[in-house]
This record gives sequence, structure tokens and C-alpha cells, in this order.
Amino acid sequence: MQIKVTKSIHIEQSDFLEDAWVRSLSYAALDRDVLIESVLIGQQREFYYYHNHIEDPRPVLPYGLTRRSEDNGRTWTVVERRPHFRPLRGRVRLEMWGPSFILHPRRGWLARVYASNEDVPGLKAWDKGSPVQHSGRIWVQYSVDAGLTWTEPEQLIVCGAEYDADHWAPGVWVGRATGFVEAVVPVYVDDDTFVLPMNKAAYEPGRDGLAGYQSGLLLGRWMSPTSIEWNGGRYVYIDRPYSIFGADEPCLARLPDGRLLMSLRVQATGQASDPPGRRYFATSSDMGKTWSTPDFFRYDDGGDVYNPGCLGHILRAAKNGRMYLITHLLDRPSPNGQLPRDFLHVVEFDADTLRVRRDTVTVIEGFAQPPEKWDDCWYSNWVWYEDRQTKNLVLFMTGNPGDQGRHDRCNVPPHSFRYELDPPGV
Repeated sequence: MQIKVTKSIHIEQSDFLEDAWVRSLSYAALDRDVLIESVLIGQQREFYYYHNHIEDPRPVLPYGLTRRSEDNGRTWTVVERRPHFRPLRGRVRLEMWGPSFILHPRRGWLARVYASNEDVPGLKAWDKGSPVQHSGRIWVQYSVDAGLTWTEPEQLIVCGAEYDADHWAPGVWVGRATGFVEAVVPVYVDDDTFVLPMNKAAYEPGRDGLAGYQSGLLLGRWMSPTSIEWNGGRYVYIDRPYSIFGADEPCLARLPDGRLLMSLRVQATGQASDPPGRRYFATSSDMGKTWSTPDFFRYDDGGDVYNPGCLGHILRAAKNGRMYLITHLLDRPSPNGQLPRDFLHVVEFDADTLRVRRDTVTVIEGFAQPPEKWDDCWYSNWVWYEDRQTKNLVLFMTGNPGDQGRHDRCNVPPHSFRYELDPPGV
């Protein structure tokens, strides 16, 4: 049975170049339906001007907002404005990504984590000479008033004598290889302990840019309202010819048998002689200390689940206990590894066999042929949460002009759209 989808505008932008992009959203309290979200404003415009070496006619750089809702998302109030970039030295600036929120399910304690890295205008993250892939750190803040105020940031450092501010997690050293979290959803494994998916970028000096991505997790354990103890695990890597850049953008869910399931973004070459792009996964029975050999999703009739190199979220719905995959499903292999992303789907998969049920494929958003006036439009980089009152999934997404970026002749709407996904009952 397919999921019912209802679309509405979440954040309406009057300025066409100031796109609103929700990066994370969570409940901020247990006794009240208070929601908190992180919003990035104007990021796609910045991409276009800086990465196309064109002078931006506006002086305002991208910035982040924290918004709260006291009425379960009906109305919102801005409680914080954050810079997305801060100057460091010369042309190098510090980039600070939107935080992900972590709510203790029993005590109501609240934290947020965010990644930072160095950045040089005009260089893409994967270009040679870009510091993005080897300068990242992760920061943690705590709130005791449901997200109205936050403690000063402290760097996330995994427990153990070998770890410090530079070598802050397994396999991570600032200057060599580093890890990121952004727009991730915590998965609790007991009352106090949760896992966060983490993406590791491997960098090799002397190589032309990025060497490859690996995917793993951070294991956090609440010690007090303002303290989390952190540990790490092993990483999953997928090598050529199955993937050009390894495995990244992980997402975690817990299967009914207790195992962790991790979904992986894999970018194929798009060459007919190489394996096609698929949606890969791995499982762990020991909280990420070890992982199964990566495999890829198949349909219940045996067919391959084809995927471009794109985001994919897996989750277990509270409304009916079933497992779902949200991603871009293709009826044939991607011709170039990354595209198309013109349709976003949600589909159920079996928790025992991990086979995808073809008869449940539902379109969340998409178009067969875009209007001529539009640039290339991708439906990418969404976030989601589960509504406490309805038990429905709620997804937020902003149309992405893709490699074009947002500019004065771009007609992709700048609004953040809300999609309510109503799955069938038990």
C-alpha cells in the first residue's frame, strides 16, 4: 500500500536569491510539543557566485537561523542567527554547518552537534588545494531550556588517551583525514545511548583532491544534562569499480532484531562496462565495531534498486513499525553516476529480507518535464522527523538548481516545502 503525501509551503521566501534550506529539525522537550529547527539561508546563491568565479552583487553571505515552535510546528519564531562563514586568514575562512539536534528520550536533555571546516572561496570541496576534506572538527553544545540558549561550543573528542583535538576520532587526523556530521538523525539503542552516522573524508597529500569517503558512526552516551561521552567504530568503504569516491552520506536505522542498518551513498562511473549505481547497505550486530560486507538493495521480485549517487534515508516508522527507504529510484542505471534526481520516492522494505516492495513505491516530489524556463532542478538534501501527534513522517525540502546554483536568472523556487507522509496503519 502506498503512502499518502500532502505538500505545503513551510518557509516562504520573498527574495528569490535567498533560498531557505532546513538542515535539521527535532523535538526540544518531552512534556511539550516544542520543535526546533536549523535553517540555512542563501547557500545556493553563494555556491553559484563563488564557484563560478563571478562577483556576488550582494554583500550578505549565507547565514543560519535557529527557529522554535511552541505549537507543534504551526507557528515559528527565530531565536538565533548564526554566520555560516567566519574569516580566518587571508582568503581562508571557517565554514560552520547547521547543527543536528539530540534529545534524551527519557530525561529531556538536549544537545546539538555541528561540523566546521576551513574553506577557500572558488574551490569546490573536492578540488585540489581545498582544505575542506582535511580540516574538519565537530562541536557540541547543550541546552537546559528547550533550545532557547546554549552552552559554549566544545570540541567532540572520542574517549581514550590516544585522542586529542587533532586526532579526535578513530582514523581521523586534522590535516590528513577528517569526519563530518550534518543533517543526521540520532538512533537510540538504549535510554542513554545513541548512534550518529558519521562521514569520513580520506585525503592523501600529493593526490589531485579527494581520495575517498568512508562511512561509520559515533556512539554517544549521556552522562549529565551537559555531558555526553563519545566513542567511535569501524568504517565502511566501497572501492572501484563499484564506486568512484567510496561510501558517504550514511544513514542509520535499527532493525527489529537489534542490528544496525546503515544506508550508503555510492557514486558509480556511469560507464556501461562498470557496475551500475545502486543503493548499498551494511549491518552491524555490535554497535558499529564491525560491519557486514556491503551489499545492495533489491526488489522483492529480484530486480536491482538503481540509484544515482545521492542521499538515501532509512527509518522504522512509529505509526506501523515498518521499514522505509527515502531516495531517488531509477528504472535504469544512471547515465553519469549522479543524476537524475528529478523524482524523490519513498518505498517500504522488508526488515527480515531487506528486499524492497515494488508495489509500495510512492512519489514524494517530481516532474516528468520541467518548464523550459527552469534550470536543472534536483530534489535533494531533505530532512525529516516524526510528528508526535499524528505519527506521520514530515519531510522538508528545497528545490536545488544543481550544478548551476541559484542566481538572478534561476527560476527554481526558493521556498522550503513541507511534505507530510501518512503511512498505512499497522
